[in-house]
Amino acid sequence: MKKFLLGVLMMFSSLFLLGTVNAAETVTGKIVIHFQKWNGDYSDVGINTWSFPQGDPLSTQQGPTALGDKTKTDSFGVYWESGDITTTGEGSLGFQVVGFDNVGESNESANFDKKKYTNHQIDAGIIKDGKTVHVYMFQGSNNRTDNEKDPNGVVNYIVADPDKQGIMVVYYDSTGNYEEKLGVHSWGWAEGGNASRWNEPLKLFTDAGKSVAGVRVKAGVLYYADPVGTPGAIVYYGDGDNSKKTNNLEPMNKDNAAYVETPTAKGQLDIVYTVNAGNGNVSNENVWLNDAQKWSEKAFKFELVAFKAGVDGKDATGTYAANPTTVMVSTNQELTNIYVAAKTDEERETADATIKSWFTVKEITSAEGATTETYGDAINIKNVDYAKGTTNTTLKDFVLTLGSPLDNSKRYKVFFDDKGEGEAAKKHELELDLDREKPVITFLGTIAGKVEAERIIVVPWNKKFDQNLFPTYLISDDRDGDLKSYAYVPKGDFSTLNTNEEGDYVIMLQVEDSWGNVTQEKFTFRVTKDTK
Repeated sequence: MKKFLLGVLMMFSSLFLLGTVNAAETVTGKIVIHFQKWNGDYSDVGINTWSFPQGDPLSTQQGPTALGDKTKTDSFGVYWESGDITTTGEGSLGFQVVGFDNVGESNESANFDKKKYTNHQIDAGIIKDGKTVHVYMFQGSNNRTDNEKDPNGVVNYIVADPDKQGIMVVYYDSTGNYEEKLGVHSWGWAEGGNASRWNEPLKLFTDAGKSVAGVRVKAGVLYYADPVGTPGAIVYYGDGDNSKKTNNLEPMNKDNAAYVETPTAKGQLDIVYTVNAGNGNVSNENVWLNDAQKWSEKAFKFELVAFKAGVDGKDATGTYAANPTTVMVSTNQELTNIYVAAKTDEERETADATIKSWFTVKEITSAEGATTETYGDAINIKNVDYAKGTTNTTLKDFVLTLGSPLDNSKRYKVFFDDKGEGEAAKKHELELDLDREKPVITFLGTIAGKVEAERIIVVPWNKKFDQNLFPTYLISDDRDGDLKSYAYVPKGDFSTLNTNEEGDYVIMLQVEDSWGNVTQEKFTFRVTKDTK
């Protein structure tokens, strides 16, 4: 009997000790859930929650709570705050951001399944004792593990470390063709946030949202070191300078697009938004700090890029007519190169015809400023050139060859339509920038800067004309660049010089650009016996 009782006591003692060793630590903390909707319209936004402690502000909420005091706004979007949550870190908290078609009516009549902007099971293990943890969610994110999971994989929420300050880098490529090695070259951040070396990107990004077209949005977090120095990062895919998607992102540099004048408090993140604007990008015109609206306009609103003049007629960009039969088109988003993706000659022929069908050019027949704009018939497009003979999987630049020339005394518009459906469709129109500016002739030497009547060059009488006396000049054009070699003296009244007869001979210099804009400038050869 003693042996039996001793055995029982030992068994209970073992169970007690084992339970003590395996007991999970209980913590009490808060979470703040931030949500960003791509179009910035939160009027139909509410939440659907489960598994929050009874009595918590976020417990079993169902309805358009964006209309109530539970929902607050910030530069990221909207957010909701929990109360104190006590947990062992096991399990999850259910949280959906839901759009309601019947905002303002009773919860009982709300359709909770029609629109789910996010769909999450938040790991209870993120809660820290005595801390407030900030959770960031983007539209389209879903990490549910039940039958509502995304069949293409998790699109997760972002959790900020409550004890650190930092930035979240958001990157979006409208084609969804993210390079395998995409990441950042980074320096000066806290441990774990620095790339090992150039061309070995830190794999910072995770899937954090989805556009209405189903394209995933990437995001990742970098934390400041203590003390904060001068950290920086470059979004790229590790194939030299040409793989740069941004230039340096330097939050401590006041002259940088990512400059953070006053960093957010510990546990929160400043957001550096970026979009794919092509490779080798060093302008940082595709970078916005804490400005979700400007970023989303560029990231999700398809547009034709407006014309931007280059320097001395070189490196012009955007959408414009380079000459009467050539139209350059540039898009603000990269498009899938369906031609390169085609496998057979027949598929490539179909793909080429499809890409050509995206474009239409018409004359604007209504007066400028008219309430209703009217157009003439579509102008024949003979050919559309793009990166056809390459391995490029995306497109954003096109060259249209027209069957009939444009007239720069008229106005024209180019239309783009990929024939897509719904919000995923890409459609835009833009008036073409035509060249209506004449070339500029600038005289040098002795007649530089003088008006026509004072442009006098003395020529010795009765001697063979010295070609070196012909004035030197420069000719520049806003589109064609250097046109010096195209200048000539046209036949007529201003083309004759007789060195055997004293007098003034007015000479005309003429040049014409590719649009037919003509510039004429005159000067005078004065033939005289007195050359002193």
